[in-house]
Order: sequence, then structure tokens, then C-alpha cells
Amino acid sequence: MKIFDFERSLSKRGKADVFMMGKRLKEQKIIPDLIITSAAKRTLKTAKKLAKILKAKKHLQIEKQLYKAKLDMIYKFIQNVDDKHKTVFYVGHNPEITEFVNDFARAKIENVPTTGIVATKIHCKNWSEVKAGMGEVLFFDYPKKPKL
Repeated sequence: MKIFDFERSLSKRGKADVFMMGKRLKEQKIIPDLIITSAAKRTLKTAKKLAKILKAKKHLQIEKQLYKAKLDMIYKFIQNVDDKHKTVFYVGHNPEITEFVNDFARAKIENVPTTGIVATKIHCKNWSEVKAGMGEVLFFDYPKKPKL
């Protein structure tokens, strides 16, 4: 029986990677006010595990439309974030997440790997103003990244 990608579960390695990356975010004191996530099974589990590790369980926004979302749809969700939220995580899929980061921050990241984190700073006052080119990459981390 073939399992559809949307229904694929988080692997054992995936769970370990989420834990590792959550710890790295916690060490840097990066805690989200809001986590916007795709409703795909493994992505939702990733978002929930990150929220638990970072003690940010209250604000989880689950969006079925983010699965295989086009760039304009990702921007639309971000532009509709309530301005009370200052730190927002977007948990999504590839190739869409890599395309978004490169468009938003004019980055040249070849691939954001599974459980990869790209932290960006937004140069605007309101989420509704978010558009291509206004982000700045603060750091790019992923489970297999060599330590300095």
C-alpha cells in the first residue's frame, strides 16, 4: 500500500533531529510567539515537538493550504499574521521553503534540508508589509551542519 506524502509520518531520525534543532533554538533563546505550519502529518508533528521543546504550545496555526503552497500563498499567510506576534516560525516543505527564503531574503541557499532552520530578520513594522527582498538571513542551521 502506498502512503501519500501528506500522510507520511515523522521518522525516528526526524524526531531526533527536531529535538536537536529545538535545543539549538532554545540555547539561542529563540522562542516563537506563533508557529504557522502545514497540516501534513510529519510537518505538524515537527511543529508540535518544537513548540513543546520551546514551551510555545499556545500559538500553533495549522494551515492545510500550505502543503505544496505557491510563493504568493506563503506570503499571504505571513502578511496576515497579527502584529502582536514578534517572532514567527513557518514550518513547511521543500522546494517551497527554499524558494521562499531565497525570494524573501535574496539568499542563495541551494537547499534547506529536512529540519533545517533559516532565521531571518524582517525590515518592516507590520506583517502586512512583508514582501520579497525585505528579509535578512541571520543564520542557517541544520542537523548535519558541521560544528565550528
